[in-house]
Amino acid sequence: MKSVKKIAVKLLDDLPEEKLKETITFMKFLQQKEEWEATEEILSNKNLKAAWKKGKKEVENRETEDWEGVKKRLFNNVTDRLSVKN
Repeated sequence: MKSVKKIAVKLLDDLPEEKLKETITFMKFLQQKEEWEATEEILSNKNLKAAWKKGKKEVENRETEDWEGVKKRLFNNVTDRLSVKN
């Protein structure tokens, strides 16, 4: 049995140039639709939405930590855990 992709390529090969342009436009539409559906799925996630709002509020209230501080804190946590195991 032929794969779906091989069948699609064969059909594309048989189309006249003008129909190919229409087909490409439709294929781009399908691709964008899929991307929008994925975005909509992410945005409808209540936990993610709540975390986003919390993070946005923290930034607005300047309740953030600079990246160097985060790296230092994480490094210290890792080295502390490693020294406990040894």
